[in-house]
Amino acid sequence: ISGTMGGLADTVNGVASAIAEMATSVSQVAANAQNANDLSLQANTKAVDGGKAVEQLVASTREIADDINQIVHRMEELGQASARIGNIVEVIDTIADQTNLLALNAAIEAARAGEHGRGFAVVADEVRKLAENSAASTKEIGLLVRDIQHKTSEVVASTTASGEKARLGLEMADRAGRAISEILTSVTQSSRLISEISLTAREQAGGSRAIVESVEQMNALMRDVTASLDEQNASNTQLASTVEAMHRLVGSVTEAISSRHAATENVLRLASELEAAAQQGLAAIDALGERALSLHVELQAPPAAAGRLLQPALN
Repeated sequence: ISGTMGGLADTVNGVASAIAEMATSVSQVAANAQNANDLSLQANTKAVDGGKAVEQLVASTREIADDINQIVHRMEELGQASARIGNIVEVIDTIADQTNLLALNAAIEAARAGEHGRGFAVVADEVRKLAENSAASTKEIGLLVRDIQHKTSEVVASTTASGEKARLGLEMADRAGRAISEILTSVTQSSRLISEISLTAREQAGGSRAIVESVEQMNALMRDVTASLDEQNASNTQLASTVEAMHRLVGSVTEAISSRHAATENVLRLASELEAAAQQGLAAIDALGERALSLHVELQAPPAAAGRLLQPALN
């Protein structure tokens, strides 16, 4: 039993060491899980902030897209207004040409009129100059209008391209927002799972510590039991010696009792023989008594009768 308990104690010590190592590992896992939980919470916070930023970006991009669409619409209206101005300038240019032609005709007619048409010729010349100036200004205005139209077309094209880019950016921002939302959901779930893992790891660490304490208590009990067994072994050794002495004593007593029994049987046999002898003696005494009684009777009888009684004795 002592050897078995020693082996069991060694096994318990090995289990205690293994559980202690496991408790250390579980504690490390709990610490790592707690760190992961902290990082997950930080990631969750950043994901929430990122989601808000993306939402703001989407809203701003949508506003920019709306503004660009309005700019494109205004630029298209400006292009249309420039086209109308170009038409008006062409009309003015035509009027200036006609006015110049009329002024030229008026100058010719004034020259024909001679002295009487000199004043009219001066007016016609001024009208011609005014028509030429109007034509030159109209040409400059036409050039400016065409330049404005060209630049307006470029701005419209650029704004349209910007609007398309804004639309694509808005779509990308929407996709980014959805992705951030999915990431936020995943991070939230991961954070919840990591929190549960951290809690479970802490509980396991506490359970492992409790197991270690229980195993240590078991180990202490095993040591106590082993010590008790050692003491019991010593007591058993002493008890075995005592039992052996008692066994020898019992043997001696048994032998003495056997001898006494034999002696008793001899005594009983002798007593039986004495009793038989005593019975024989009593029988002889009874016979002697009877003989004495008969002798007494015969002594009191006549001599002849006494002679008959003594005759057997004499024979």
